[in-house]
Amino acid sequence: MSSTSKTMTKQSQNMIATTIPSEARIIADNIRDIAPELGHKILSSIISLFLLGKESLCQGVREMSFCPSVSTLSRSMRKISSTRLVRRMRSAVLKKMKGTDPKDWIFAIDDTSNPKYSKGLYRSDYWGSSAGVYMGQKIIVLVVINIKTKKCYPVGYGILPKRFSKHAPTAHWHAVRIVGEVLAAGFPPLTLVADSWFDSVSLMKRMEALDVKMVVQIKSNRRVRSNPGAYVPWLTLPEVFADIKRFRSRTNWESAKVRARKKRGMCLAEQVIQIRDRSAPVKVVAAYHRRNGNRVYGYFVSSDRTMPRAKVWAISRARWSIECFFRTCKQNLAFGKLSLGGKKAAHLAVVIPLFLYAKLTELCPKTLTLDRFIARIANESARKAIFNLTSQIDQRAAQVLRNRLATNRTHRKPCDKPAGDFQMTG
Repeated sequence: MSSTSKTMTKQSQNMIATTIPSEARIIADNIRDIAPELGHKILSSIISLFLLGKESLCQGVREMSFCPSVSTLSRSMRKISSTRLVRRMRSAVLKKMKGTDPKDWIFAIDDTSNPKYSKGLYRSDYWGSSAGVYMGQKIIVLVVINIKTKKCYPVGYGILPKRFSKHAPTAHWHAVRIVGEVLAAGFPPLTLVADSWFDSVSLMKRMEALDVKMVVQIKSNRRVRSNPGAYVPWLTLPEVFADIKRFRSRTNWESAKVRARKKRGMCLAEQVIQIRDRSAPVKVVAAYHRRNGNRVYGYFVSSDRTMPRAKVWAISRARWSIECFFRTCKQNLAFGKLSLGGKKAAHLAVVIPLFLYAKLTELCPKTLTLDRFIARIANESARKAIFNLTSQIDQRAAQVLRNRLATNRTHRKPCDKPAGDFQMTG
């Protein structure tokens, strides 16, 4: 997403809205049976909170004239089941996969940080990440990726609890649990791709027990050997791949310049080796920037020894879709941003953006990226609001926003009575 699109999206997310976006109405229609006691307008308002990137219920009420009061929104969100939303999301993805080749799909799993500023929130504690230590939640998400279309669909998630004893379940145990739940929902055992945080022999064994093959990036200091013999020394990966022949890669996951042969692609070398603490051998593919250079991009291990090196490389590159997924959810869909402290509210703050991402992926035109599509929705909503208020077409919406702004200035949240006095009937 370009810097101009980011700026436009952030500006529009901080602006007012007087009409419900049509995409929010479509998504609300899809989940109307999940909470039949809620009206269509309230459901659309909840969807618009996340679609327009509002970071709190108060901000949504102040900046969206069609939105009910904070207390009404809070009561309404308690009636939405996050479990039913996940099941609806999975069934939609299964319908999408029906009639396609399972080899075109893969699982991808990764964790992401959700910074908070209080330990009183649900499963909020100190966690470590690549950027340092932070306070908040650690969320693990499982998605399915279509290798041909490069589209990503979330199918499972979990808010990890802090592990205070060695007998408590590990994060890898929760990853196996999520994959098991997805397989029990009817998904085929697809190949699972992950980054080096999931580089674990025990995790690989647990996934093989579920008939799930893994492609995971491993660190270069891993001790391996090319033969299981008792007198074969353990070496590092750079030592093993020092004299192995390399081949140029040609996959659809390369950049446009590489596919047009204006730029060199990666060079791949493969070797079947044994990893320490694992009796069964695995295939390891090393990616280099140059055919004769020493600079290595990474090492990728596949528990399926029959998988070609080009496919191992393509699957490892497809994993980047989940990183783009996290970026889109955090920048545009208020992923985990709502300051909701309870267990049910914390799950809704995560699962609603996941559900929105899956639905918006289907609604997005082929000529736009998903980031630009969400930015267009937000900009169109802001444009309509400016037109309605400046042309005085919707005077009641202007009066609602004025009264809510005055209520905010007195340091009191809008309650049912003043908000209800100026509610729009349409």
